[in-house]
Amino acid sequence: MLNHRQTVEIAAMIAAHSAHVIEGTTRLPDAPLQRFWKSAKRKMNGWRSELSGHVIAGPDAPIAEHQSRWQTIKPILEDIFVSEILTRVWGAVLTAYDQRHGIQHAEPFARSTLIGHLQCRQLALSHIVDPINVSTTALAQVDRFRRRTERWTDMCLGHLLLNYAVRDFAFEARRAIDFGDNPMMHAENPGSRAAWMLIMASLRMAFSESEAPCRQSNDIDRDIRNSIIACFPPNAFHRDGPF
Repeated sequence: MLNHRQTVEIAAMIAAHSAHVIEGTTRLPDAPLQRFWKSAKRKMNGWRSELSGHVIAGPDAPIAEHQSRWQTIKPILEDIFVSEILTRVWGAVLTAYDQRHGIQHAEPFARSTLIGHLQCRQLALSHIVDPINVSTTALAQVDRFRRRTERWTDMCLGHLLLNYAVRDFAFEARRAIDFGDNPMMHAENPGSRAAWMLIMASLRMAFSESEAPCRQSNDIDRDIRNSIIACFPPNAFHRDGPF
């Protein structure tokens, strides 16, 4: 089962190698696009079910009850925030692919998935802004995690925003463009590979404490990962498997 750090690593690798999909000469296959969309929906339905199953304790309930509830929902909130990186990055790649080829094929899957994730995000934020008897330290910890995922999302999307109309997949378009303006991020630059290797190392450090596995089932995570990989052409991979 993927943990949070691995989820972010996959999103960064997809961003780094996105040209294989966007510039590809063959039409993206329908089956993996549909499998990605269906698996993402299953994941989101699981979040909604878990969060709706936790009844908010009244203000007169013992503090220990509130703390116990928070410890239960905190991993769910973090799952929603960290998984949104992958939703936005892959969604931007699919949208850029359609724009590059002048078709309407992959973007609807991307848009639908993003809308669903935004709804889950709104639900997650409601548990942060209106808590009862949850310490400010505990709230700040989750909020820092949220802001970290947003910043890394914009970093991964920067080079795409420079070339395609995918601004709405970023959290802060100006920040993402600033990241993308770095010449070292451009694929045609000989130093781009080294730049992305440095980014991956920085990412691992940023999420080094996020080793807890995501709460969703291994089958859903595997289906999402495999459906994305299936959209990359064979020449995107080395003979031994990696990009």
